Amino acid sequence: MNVLGWKTEEYELGYVAEKLTGYVFTVDGKPLEFNDFIPLDGHDIEEAGYLSDTQSVESAPYLACCTCGIIECDAVQAIVKFEGDSVAWSAFRYYYGKPTTLGEYRFGRAQYCETIRSLLEHVKKASSSEGH
Repeated sequence: MNVLGWKTEEYELGYVAEKLTGYVFTVDGKPLEFNDFIPLDGHDIEEAGYLSDTQSVESAPYLACCTCGIIECDAVQAIVKFEGDSVAWSAFRYYYGKPTTLGEYRFGRAQYCETIRSLLEHVKKASSSEGH
């Protein structure tokens, strides 16, 4: 089984003259990196359903964002399937109406859920501190 993690990472958008902080998923300690994509911002993570089976392509949670910073432009997403004591991710890119498979991962259910909850809590805290 794979081990899911996450980390924050600084990145730049071409039209923003400052460094931004985003979120990157890791698998077995290595960042999930997709060419021509940037880390997710907290808003992309809050909106996603990482803790339930994916019901449709439209509800698939995001793993990375287009370099323009607009998630609706282009993104890497994951089909999430809870299967007994494990959770399967099938990463794909839905580009111009055609899904392209980018990899499959299988995590222990307890470790996966703990990691996602920790990420969601971090995003929530970061979001609330930005509002003050």
